[in-house]
Amino acid sequence: MEYCVGPAPSSRRTPGRGAFLEGRPSREDSRDFEADGRVLRLKQYVPSDLLPGHMDAILDALAANTRVEVLYIQNFEWGMLDAQLRHLGEVLGNKRIWALNVGENFQITNQAWERFTLALEDTAVAYLYVSEQHLRNTDLKVRMRDAVRLHRRAGPARDPEVVDKVGNMWWNPKTSKKRRLTSTEFDRMMAAMKRRCVRHLVLQTQFDDLAKEHETALRLARDLSRECTAAQIEAAESREAEEAARERLRSYIERLQKIDA
Repeated sequence: MEYCVGPAPSSRRTPGRGAFLEGRPSREDSRDFEADGRVLRLKQYVPSDLLPGHMDAILDALAANTRVEVLYIQNFEWGMLDAQLRHLGEVLGNKRIWALNVGENFQITNQAWERFTLALEDTAVAYLYVSEQHLRNTDLKVRMRDAVRLHRRAGPARDPEVVDKVGNMWWNPKTSKKRRLTSTEFDRMMAAMKRRCVRHLVLQTQFDDLAKEHETALRLARDLSRECTAAQIEAAESREAEEAARERLRSYIERLQKIDA
């Protein structure tokens, strides 16, 4: 993110826009955040009573951010309204965030949650939490869970370092109880998979080249066969012509002999 601020104040005072954007920096770089900047718990860095304009500024920063994978953006009752939920849906459309907690934002209407549910289908969100109060007497929770379930089935493997920090969702991602890979081991595993993919691509390329060479050889063989057939036909025609010439010569000799007699 392009900016960050210090811890939330203890009072319920709503900060002004300038005070928010010029707040005390708590981190020098996004990589200093949790899991190397990949897990963002927003309430740790901004006050919960921030204004909608401030939330839009944060969402704009998240749209440009390429590190955050897991987002906790709950309990912003005064800053997260219908427009900001729609803005969040647009950010999720970048398909970089795959786990989201957006609960306890009580000023959002059912119509906005309906639009969010529709937008959810075109995201990568595989783990989600939305407060039950928002979805009461609707089928939105079922539809949301169906959407994230599909993303969970189709999604790639996630870094265990990030997975272990994800909780408070309807379903929480888990690493194997028997074997929890460290971040370094995960990177090595992914590197090995990439090497295998490269080897596969090399072998596939070699196979394709051999197939092309085989096709070329077959084409040359067919051309040679046609040439041989043409030569055989030409030779047969030449023998027939030679035999006909000999027959004419014999006939001519016999006529000469009859004249001499």
